[in-house]
Formats: sequence, structure tokens, C-alpha cells
Amino acid sequence: EFFDDEFFGGVAQAKTRFSFSDATQLGTVSLVSGAAPHTDQDGKEDRELSPMKENTESIPIEEEVTPRKLSKTQIRPPYFPTEKAKKQRRRKYIMIGLGILITFLIAAIACLFKIRLSPNQNTNNISIMVAPTMAPRPIAPKPHVNVPCAEELPEMYIHCICLGTVSYALPAYHKITAENIKQELVSDYLPPSLFTEHLSTCNPLNVALAWLAEDLDQGEIEYSPQDNRVRLLLGAFFAARKGHGWIESTNWFTNAPVCQWYGIKCIDDTVVAIEMPDNSPHLMAPLPPELFQLTNLKLLELANNSITGVLPSEFFRLTNLVYVDMENNYMSGGTIGSELGLLSELGALKLNNAGEGLVYTLTSEIANLLNLGELSLANCTGVGTIPSEISALTNVLEDVDLSGGGTLSGTIPTEIGQLKELRNLKLGGNQLDSTIPTELGELRHLELMDLGKNLQIHGTIPIELGRLMFLKHLRLRETGLTGSLPSVLSLLGRMQCFDIEASRQLLGATPPVWCFD
Repeated sequence: EFFDDEFFGGVAQAKTRFSFSDATQLGTVSLVSGAAPHTDQDGKEDRELSPMKENTESIPIEEEVTPRKLSKTQIRPPYFPTEKAKKQRRRKYIMIGLGILITFLIAAIACLFKIRLSPNQNTNNISIMVAPTMAPRPIAPKPHVNVPCAEELPEMYIHCICLGTVSYALPAYHKITAENIKQELVSDYLPPSLFTEHLSTCNPLNVALAWLAEDLDQGEIEYSPQDNRVRLLLGAFFAARKGHGWIESTNWFTNAPVCQWYGIKCIDDTVVAIEMPDNSPHLMAPLPPELFQLTNLKLLELANNSITGVLPSEFFRLTNLVYVDMENNYMSGGTIGSELGLLSELGALKLNNAGEGLVYTLTSEIANLLNLGELSLANCTGVGTIPSEISALTNVLEDVDLSGGGTLSGTIPTEIGQLKELRNLKLGGNQLDSTIPTELGELRHLELMDLGKNLQIHGTIPIELGRLMFLKHLRLRETGLTGSLPSVLSLLGRMQCFDIEASRQLLGATPPVWCFD
């Protein structure tokens, strides 16, 4: 198999130079006349062959001559592969074959893990098990935990917060000090409406006032009225939120500077941030309205803290707020309306799963939030429609999550297409009655669009969505959309999930739709 054309050409040329007759049978060999004998490597005498002439004659052999058998090395051309080369070539082909086989195996395993087909699949109609909707779901309430109080806490705190009594009579000397502090603060630093109840009543503000009086009567440190104001407001927050049961409460309710209290951040000795996520996940308690007298707050992060009650209307006094995160709580009430426009510095409002009782209405005042990059109100109760004035946030708004409330109505405003920086648009789980605006095809940075679980969304899928080259998730499950899937959607190379479950009227004669986890 290793002989090539050049080799056989050489054999043919050799045949023209000499020929052997059967020495055994004829006892003669045809040689060119005049050939001279010579000795080969084996020491045997041989005759040198010369090119044959036209007139050749058969020369009798005087003695029996055995034809010489040529060795393998003598008949092999110089370029004939050696045994080592053959082994290397075989090894090379084997490694290439193994590489191809391994590549196919990896691809097959990846497909098995990434694409999950239902057991009832067939070649004509493949049913796809899709990933769940991206809209977050309300978290289940966590059990309340009673934490015993430490003995070093103030007496009024122990009686009112730990023991749950409704009133506590301060000692006379503490009562006088408390009244003096109150009068000092009411005159210049706090509104009188905060101090409507008798000093002996067990409310968070009175508990904090009693603590200030006890601390001042011990005579260790004297505080300025401004310091007393901040300590009183944070003390009321500590009492209302049952701070003795927090996971971390370093320096709270002590005479340490408030800027050294856990979770408190200051700039130039001014409290600008309260950052305590996941610090009291099992203590069901409300937010006191006194907290929102800290008007210099820029950051309020209280996610996953089992906050109950209503969102106080005083929340909108914090006009310097830049970042708010109170996700995953259990608020039973509160309203977010046109007052939201007062928070003109707001960059992120994250209230996903803050509580089903929290009601929001988006109004035209949203146009005042020129720094708003994230608006997340998933699973809160939305009332009304999405205002067209949202287009004023064209260069800042990146994330909109209004999914899961179940009550947001109206149409999808075409002005959403002007939000050039939008990356996530989640409007699923509502009562929107609209077609899909073709203007959404202008959202060139969009990565996720969720319009699912809006049964009154109708019409067809606009081909303009094929321009969304960064789109990864398109969720249109449980809608009233009709028609076929635009072929341009197959050009979206970054697509990971196309969810049309329970919207089978979209399929028609189109190929199966895949949805990756």
C-alpha cells in the first residue's frame, strides 16, 4: 500500500534493463553481452547489468545460477516511510479521532443539561419546559422571635419593649430631665406633633427620651441639642424595631458617638446613611415616623428586616435620598403617589416584595426624578397606568420592575421606547390592555423584557423586536398575542429564554421554541 507511482515507474525502467528467466527450469539467464562479473555484498559473484540492446542472445550457463533475491532495503525508495514514521502517523490519526469524539460528547452533554424536553415530546410538536417568570414572588412570613432584654438596658425600655407594658412612671429626677430635653428640642429642632402623648406612655419616642434623661443624669457626657436630636430619633428607631434582638447592634443605646453605631454612616458628623440589611429577619416590627426626621439621609437600606405596619407619610420628607432599598418586608399599608416627585435626588427605589399592602400610583411627577436609574415595585399593588412622562428619564433609567402587582392597567406607553439606557423592563402579572409598541425596538441596550401574564395584551409580535441585539430574555407567557413568530427573532444571538407558555396560538407552523435556564 505504500508503493506510489514513482516507485512503479522505477520498476518498469529496471525491467527494460534486464530480465530473469526461470533459472530452475531453463538453466539460462538473458544478459547483455559483454557484461562484466562483480561481487555483491554477500561475497557472491554477479554480473553487472547494462541496458539491453536490440540484438540480444541467450548465453548458456556453465554452472547453475540461483537468482539473487533483492533485500527490502534495496528495493525501497529513499522516501519510503520507516516503521517509526508509520507509528507516528497512526498515533496522529488516533489523537485527531479522539479529539473529534470528545468534542461531540461535550456538546451532547451541554445540550442535555441546557435544554429540557417534556416526556411527551414528539418530532412534530415539542413541548418545552421553560424557566419560571422573572418577576419575584412574595416571600413567606418568618416566625417572630422573642429575644430577652439585657439588664444594662434602661428601665423604661425593659418594661415597655421587653415586657410589653403600656405605661411606665419615670423616677422624678429622670422625668424632670426628660421634660427639659423635650422643651429644648421642640423649640428649634423637632416639630411639637411628635410629642403628643404623656411622657409615661410606652411609645418608642418616650422610651428614647427616658434613655437620654438617664444618660444625662449620670453626668458622664454632655451633648449639644443637635446631638440630642439625632440620638433621640435613632433611639426611637432602636426601640420601635426592638433593637435588643438585632443580629448586630454595636454601640446602640450607649454614650458612644452615633457615627460609631453599627450601620450608621456619617459625613462631617452628620448622619447620611443607615445601612442594615438582613439585621433583624425575625423581628416583626414597624418603622417609626421619627426616623424620617433625619432629613440629611442619603441612603436607607433596610431590606429583609421583617418590617411591618405602614410606610409613614414622613418618608417623603427625606428629599436628599439617593438610594432606598426596603425589599422583602411585610408592610401592610402606605401609599406612594405624586409625593414621589419630591425626592428629586433619588437614584434607586427598590421596594420589591416590600408588602402587598403597599400601594403605588405612578403620576406625571415621576418626570422630576431626573437621576432615577432603578424603579422596582414588584408585587406591590399598582393602581392606575404607566404615565407617558416616564420618557423624561431617557438618559438615566435602566431598570423598571412593576411586575406581579396584578392591578396595573392601561396601555404600554410608546414613550418607553425613548428610554435609551433601559436594560430590564418587567411589566408581567398585571392587567395591561395593549399591543406591543413597535417603539420598543428602539431599546438597543435591552436585555430582558417581561410582558407575560397580561391576558389582554393582544396583536402580533412586532418585527422591530429583532433589532434588540442584546436581548437575552423575552417572556410573553399567558398573553392574548396571535400570529406567528417573526423570523428575525432567530437572529438574536444572545437570546437565552423565549417564554411563550400558554400562548400556543403564537406557534402556528413555526419551529419549536427553546428556553434555556
